[in-house]
Amino acid sequence: MAASDVAETHTQSRGGRSLLRLLLWAGLFALVLGAVLGVRTAVARHQAAVIPAGAGVTAVPTSPAIEQRWGVRFTHVTILADGGVVELRYLALDPATAGRLHSGSLANLPVLVAEDSGKVVRSSSQMFRAHTAHAGDDVQGRSYSVVYGNAGAALHAGGRVSVVLADGLHLDHVPVS
Repeated sequence: MAASDVAETHTQSRGGRSLLRLLLWAGLFALVLGAVLGVRTAVARHQAAVIPAGAGVTAVPTSPAIEQRWGVRFTHVTILADGGVVELRYLALDPATAGRLHSGSLANLPVLVAEDSGKVVRSSSQMFRAHTAHAGDDVQGRSYSVVYGNAGAALHAGGRVSVVLADGLHLDHVPVS
């Protein structure tokens, strides 16, 4: 092999490696660019889906009659588990009267009625009850939850419900989140 042939082969292999390096760098750049654009798109979609604090949030109404007779204040109704579960949360205000609601009797549990459709979530679909302890062992000041099954998607986020108690008292226009 002549010296000119060796030089030409060496130049071709250097040119091939340079082209390969250029293609690798271009591929790496395209990959990084795609990742950055993908993350930016995902973040923008997430930000558009998040409701800003205070926007569209409606306060839960209160009822002095329910607070006096039942010793509780309902604080929210929330749809959980992809719509299959409803949580009704309340605050125990008076230990002497609040005990009826969380006594263990299904007859005393509230019934939830969807205001737009009239569909009902009854105490028989109750799954469990829980409470969040606050200072002291007294029932006063504790937050309790009653968790119901949401059969047939009776309730939905954005709707409103009436919370109906065993004695006929009811709290209307409670927002469902």
